[in-house]
Amino acid sequence: MAAGEKVNLSFLGGEPLLNRDVLRATTEAAVAKARASGVRLSLAVTTNATLLTPDDGDFFERHGFAVTVSLDGIGDTHDQLRPFKNGRGSFATILDRVRPMLASQRRMQVSARVTVTPRNLHLPETLDQIIALGFHSVGFSPMLSSSTGSDEMHSAGLDAMLEQMIECGGRMENAVVARRRYAFSNLVTALEQLHRGTHRPYPCGAGAGYFGVSADGQLSACHRFVNDPADAMGDLEQGVAPDLQSRWLSQRHVHYQQPCRDCWARYLCGGGCHHEVIHRGRPACDYIRGWLHYCLEAYGLLLSSAPWYFETSA
Repeated sequence: MAAGEKVNLSFLGGEPLLNRDVLRATTEAAVAKARASGVRLSLAVTTNATLLTPDDGDFFERHGFAVTVSLDGIGDTHDQLRPFKNGRGSFATILDRVRPMLASQRRMQVSARVTVTPRNLHLPETLDQIIALGFHSVGFSPMLSSSTGSDEMHSAGLDAMLEQMIECGGRMENAVVARRRYAFSNLVTALEQLHRGTHRPYPCGAGAGYFGVSADGQLSACHRFVNDPADAMGDLEQGVAPDLQSRWLSQRHVHYQQPCRDCWARYLCGGGCHHEVIHRGRPACDYIRGWLHYCLEAYGLLLSSAPWYFETSA
């Protein structure tokens, strides 16, 4: 990497804090290498927060981590979907461990990511309650592919989710016009991308500028493909294998996906999450098109009624 270039190092799992020593040692090594080479390093971790300690919070703050806490709702709703092994709910424990970080975040940013299933379709209320807890931002992601097939979203659930996502978006529109911060990350990201004129043939950087790294140093197209030979990309010793990378990317380009290449939203969507498409197909196309249609409308309205928003968020 050349001086001035950007690198992001993200820790995901499983649960990254199960191996806290490796997370910290890797962070310190990356910080030292970035400083020596002039590379701009950003750090991120996704955690279920059940193992967080005050010292973890201090470490993440010191290094300016983007911390994403995985939630499945508020209170009993989360507890039903994510109990501990003994059946006890985990939400109260998570809040106890996260609250000190929420109070101390300055360099770090603590966000929440809510996985949406047919059992927790209460998005506007969930969004407001999590924002009120002090999270920097809150986003929703439908469960489209699970290892057991349970709690996956189908058409009825996705229709309900779209309606509620648009309601959440409306709340953010009102807040923007009133010059109040409303940290609904799905719409924040969409508005930023539309304002930049995003035009993409892939849904993300998987296999291009983003790779998953397994415990034994194998590279894969992203963290969701770790230990999947079909999506291997080389290893840390030899680096990225150009032939594997080229073949994988050419197969996933939106021009070679159906029904993507005939879809009006193809360069906004990029074809959908590679992992979900490979393992489940495309059950969410109508949901994605509906959400993007709303985002385009919201962008036009806010550009007219609240142009200052794009000046401050650019």
